[in-house]
Amino acid sequence: MTIILKGGIKKVTDTKVYIGIDNGVTGSVGIYEGGNYSYFKMPSKETEAHQKTQKTITRIHTSEFSVQLLDKIMFIHEKRVYALLENPLSNTYMYRASISAARALEATLIVLEEFNIHYKFISAKTWQNKYLEVKGRDALKKASLKKGKEFWPNIDFGEDADGLFIAKYLIENFNKYFKEEDRNGTD
Repeated sequence: MTIILKGGIKKVTDTKVYIGIDNGVTGSVGIYEGGNYSYFKMPSKETEAHQKTQKTITRIHTSEFSVQLLDKIMFIHEKRVYALLENPLSNTYMYRASISAARALEATLIVLEEFNIHYKFISAKTWQNKYLEVKGRDALKKASLKKGKEFWPNIDFGEDADGLFIAKYLIENFNKYFKEEDRNGTD
């Protein structure tokens, strides 16, 4: 990419940006760009459920998600940006949570597609087995937070560092997920 600066000076950059997304309304987003890591909780909001009974649901706050990406990734439209998303929950015994995960995924994909971000999916177990070496939901959350603080001591995490671990996995396994045409920035 070539950027024209004041006075006609050209600055050539070839920055790839890697994003890891822990899917869902309680998920997180990890970003790696040019040697720097950043992290934020997935922005969410409470809205009316539009059902017979008055209920509220939690949804991805898409405009805030867009603002966060723009804030973290300068010149996002001029860079090659790649995202790896954790597969959403899909469990017939957890119907409401699965529906929430599907809503969250759709909202996330809309934002990624608006920014022309290439994306692929990963199972949670794939990256967790590489970095966390524990089993069980509570143990995984604790291990993610503990190891996240070891890897990235200057980042203030919420419950876990899942988004950053997914970004780290993408960096280390980029060729496994993206083909040559993706790497060249074409569709």
